[in-house]
Amino acid sequence: PEHVWEILTDWDHAHEWMTGIDSITGEGELAPGMTLAFRSRGKERPAEIASVDPGRSLVIRSVQGGVTADYVYEVHPSGSGHTAARLTELLRSVLHTRR
Repeated sequence: PEHVWEILTDWDHAHEWMTGIDSITGEGELAPGMTLAFRSRGKERPAEIASVDPGRSLVIRSVQGGVTADYVYEVHPSGSGHTAARLTELLRSVLHTRR
């Protein structure tokens, strides 16, 4: 799990395994409130670390318009020396109605 965690939090190389991401930069320590900047499809997109349990889980939050996306990464041993990593994407949106 430690090696997978290192890869997960290595922002300089995240584009190698994160589909659709050209680059990620991070400012500060890996802790809630840490600011991240994604470059995706030619645009800069801000994000932040919403929560972190070092070596186990990480939540990256991105807010674009009325949509909040939480990307929940979880890492745990899966037996026989293997590591399982899971990504769950949670989306919340503010719906506007027209009259």
